Amino acid sequence: MLWQDAKKYFHYLFDRKPFDAHFSDTMPSARSLAAAHRIRGETHGAALFVHGLMPRSGTVYVGELLRKHLDIHAFPYNIWELPFLQHAADIQQLEDRFLWSYEQNMDKIQDGDFLPVFGAAIVNYLYGDAPQGKRIMLKVPSVEYLHLFSATFPAEHLLVLVRDGRDVVASTVKTWPQIGFSMACRRWQRSARMALDYDREMSCKQHGYWLGKFEDAVAAPDAFAREACKRFDLEPTRFPYEDSLSVPVHGSSELFSSGAIEWAAVAKPEGFDPRGRWRDWSRRRKSIFKRIAGRELIELGYCKDLNW
Repeated sequence: MLWQDAKKYFHYLFDRKPFDAHFSDTMPSARSLAAAHRIRGETHGAALFVHGLMPRSGTVYVGELLRKHLDIHAFPYNIWELPFLQHAADIQQLEDRFLWSYEQNMDKIQDGDFLPVFGAAIVNYLYGDAPQGKRIMLKVPSVEYLHLFSATFPAEHLLVLVRDGRDVVASTVKTWPQIGFSMACRRWQRSARMALDYDREMSCKQHGYWLGKFEDAVAAPDAFAREACKRFDLEPTRFPYEDSLSVPVHGSSELFSSGAIEWAAVAKPEGFDPRGRWRDWSRRRKSIFKRIAGRELIELGYCKDLNW
């Protein structure tokens, strides 16, 4: 257990490979995509994946908001997080080992063909828990290997959820003091860069994809839900907008002081605002964040310049 924790910690802090995007390198064949279509089930609607930049980005809150839609079946089999895409490189390595085991197959199976087949299998598996006619929703606080989402899940929908990196870092170091401040900044910077690069690739796609902001979901949950319905082909009249303000809060770093996260749902306190928690940073901390992640903060629209 200790060894596994150490590996996870090392991966979190130092592994850059999951954020090295190569968008044109993986193109599954038409044969693989057709097989994936059959495997996932032709009658299933598009699954909705919510990928937050990293932990403390608001995926739990947004998941609780969107699951109120009457046509959504959230977190099938009580799988609260689905870290499937994080292991896309393992699927690619399996494919490589498979082909090298019998090299004559290399010109018969195209590079990347395993991804949509494996992705379709997990989607079909999870739909086994969904009532007829409902669409499943899954979430994970990670954008590792996000550039492989379209190859792995070509028929599914994607919400990339971003949050002000200053607040994410402030919440991260409060929740997990063992994570150094500069390392948390680097993690957010890599994640934000991945999301920005993916968004650029998807710039012409207005259907089935959305780069949404956690802050918007908190400030105006009804408007956020309406936009989600529009983006993801959800019937807008099937969302209980009158309940959108009653979404509980899970695990907020502002609502615990014992040093342990409390994941039980609590009513959102009056005046609850997850923004601006970084404002009491020292000049040194502000300087570190600006140097590491200032560019991404500006590109995501959280500030116009670094004069803060």
